[in-house]
Amino acid sequence: MSVPYPLSCWLSITPALCGGGITSFELDAVAMNAQTARLNWAVPNDGQTYTFDVQRSNDAKRFDKIGTVKEPLRIKDGNQEFEYIDYTALRGVNIYRVRMVNNAFGDEAFSKIAAAKVGVEADELFNIYPNPVKDRLVVQFLQQPTSNITLELYTADGRLRSSKKIDAGAILDGLDFDNLPSGFYFVKINMGELGTETVKIVKE
Repeated sequence: MSVPYPLSCWLSITPALCGGGITSFELDAVAMNAQTARLNWAVPNDGQTYTFDVQRSNDAKRFDKIGTVKEPLRIKDGNQEFEYIDYTALRGVNIYRVRMVNNAFGDEAFSKIAAAKVGVEADELFNIYPNPVKDRLVVQFLQQPTSNITLELYTADGRLRSSKKIDAGAILDGLDFDNLPSGFYFVKINMGELGTETVKIVKE
């Protein structure tokens, strides 16, 4: 049997049909508390059945499956409405997408990406970890300035060890510590118009 539609496609906000009458949908993500995020989405109640794999990332590049939804929360106004609660949300920016699979035809599609800031104060600029660090120090940017970001690594006596520029809008970056001797260091993070902060780091 020939299938008159592509076996996979990317969904967007603009309405688009994809195998079995799948219509594009938005994904909403919101933090419920310091450890939990709620995801909601809806698709038309078109007589098809779908399986949804919920995926999470901290850099919008690599996504890991964290759960599956097969049954709608409710059917309302001609739509099947779905919900997923992420009880293991990470502190900082959690980036989500939903993979939709048509159970009858096997074709798949992906929702738009949505993000939720969990356990973050409104004025926090970044999340930095681990501290103490052994090899790689990760900096997750909780706000996005319009200008480039600069990371500078200083020794305990104030000598500049390394410096790097990061494009505005970046979500995640970091510094390598694996070849540095144990001791105290300082990381200066310049986020343009949002401000500059310096963090004391312990290298194990």
